[in-house]
Amino acid sequence: MSYKHGNIISKITAAQLIPENLLLYDFGNTPQIFQVEVDPIDFCNHNCGWCFTSGFRKDKKITLIDLKNYLTAFCNSGGKSVVFSGGGEPLLYQEIYSASVEFENKSICKYLIDNGASIGIITNGYLLNKLFYSDFSITDLAFIRVSLDATNEVLHAKLHNTSKKDYSKVINNIQTLLKFRSNLFTPAIGISFVVDPFSNINFSREQIKDINKLASNLKVDFVQFKHIHTTKKESAIACMNSVHSHCLEMNWNDTEFWIQTYDSANSSFQCLISQHIQSVGNQSKKFPCCHLFGRTEFFEQDTFLPIGKIVTNCYNKVCRYNEMNKLLLDNFTNKKEAYKQVLETSIKEVGFHPYRYCPTAPNILEPFKSQ
Repeated sequence: MSYKHGNIISKITAAQLIPENLLLYDFGNTPQIFQVEVDPIDFCNHNCGWCFTSGFRKDKKITLIDLKNYLTAFCNSGGKSVVFSGGGEPLLYQEIYSASVEFENKSICKYLIDNGASIGIITNGYLLNKLFYSDFSITDLAFIRVSLDATNEVLHAKLHNTSKKDYSKVINNIQTLLKFRSNLFTPAIGISFVVDPFSNINFSREQIKDINKLASNLKVDFVQFKHIHTTKKESAIACMNSVHSHCLEMNWNDTEFWIQTYDSANSSFQCLISQHIQSVGNQSKKFPCCHLFGRTEFFEQDTFLPIGKIVTNCYNKVCRYNEMNKLLLDNFTNKKEAYKQVLETSIKEVGFHPYRYCPTAPNILEPFKSQ
């Protein structure tokens, strides 16, 4: 099933990608956390050189009771979306897909589904098969994104510092995942590739051509290109513009491509998005969503609850939610209703995810299939 608007086709809706649909909700005057990103464990079965935890992994994890209390409060307070990511590899936290006493003899995913939350999973893909026979249906998930980063086993092993055989297992898991979904609408399934022009990784036209061929053969819904974290904003944007130009030359069939760049933090040095998005880390600590990059300290830990706080004095070099933050800082009361109306119309008529109308973060260059 796909949605068409003019000559643009998408299988991905706003319902699947939160916080991009924050505009659907009434912010009110009280900060409200709508999405939480859970980084449940430090440890990873791969060891990518660009990963921010690669130098201090100690297999630390959020305790089950802390996570249960937090997610329960989050759902009860009107939370909309939970994304499991890393940190380490989230699927090493077995209770995500395996029943536990703490979660009422359900897996965490099943518990959240029963409480009306949308679920996204960002994984290296090696343990995807653990989801196939759990106590919930794959089609109950909103999206799954696999950090693939390579189109062959040699490069994958080099980049992820793992065995060559891992690559074939990840590809097989993606293929099986697509079979489980069949012709249904959820989850949105995508693969992502880190871009590093300095090391000529996923940057040249031939490399993008190989990615295009792989994505077309797999028939995934989207391919995401992300520049390595860097303070060299100008060179990063030039790099991603080049990647975008290569993508435009190719036929992506029904697969969308998203080329992401990172803008500098707003000149106000104030972040309001943390009122609506929060991260929970492996030591049962709360973070702003920018914890990968910023100098902002932990949130106050007196109560481990989804209570939004404004992070001030933000010196981040990059911001994942720059566009949404600009809207919030601009006190966009009048604009909000207009954006919301466009978004609601797009969902009703064609099911489009709102990157097309109100790009939030990351900043995406023309996230459409080439024509």
